[in-house]
Amino acid sequence: MNKGFIKFNLSHVLFNDLRRHEQIFLGIDYKKILEDLSKKGPTWTLIYDGQPVSFFGGFYLWDGVMEIWQIPTIHVAKCPKFYSKMIKFFVDKYFELFHLHRMQSTCLDDALHNRWMRFLGFKKEGILKKYNWNKADYCIFAKVR
Repeated sequence: MNKGFIKFNLSHVLFNDLRRHEQIFLGIDYKKILEDLSKKGPTWTLIYDGQPVSFFGGFYLWDGVMEIWQIPTIHVAKCPKFYSKMIKFFVDKYFELFHLHRMQSTCLDDALHNRWMRFLGFKKEGILKKYNWNKADYCIFAKVR
């Protein structure tokens, strides 16, 4: 497939394709982390020109509520409009496909991530102080229907 979503497979993931932030965040166990995430719920790879642009998935917290996650690659820079359109489409499709009334996600508390989540239609619900291993602040965003 040249472009679109395909079922996630660990063979899609190369460490050098991950952006610097994701390399630091995921570390050397990046394949194990992605494998574990893919076992928790539906997981996809977004492809453009045969290259993985992003890995995207979610897992149920309980009936009707899903935590979603996304890991972009360096190839996202080649197709920002395609990438944005496809992720937004898929977020909206998740509500229908998985009978959700709430979708939520955590992300780094910075201008880029805050703008991205608002673009996807999420609302900021709070700040998670010193959330990860390096004590960075994160935010929790939700989209409710």
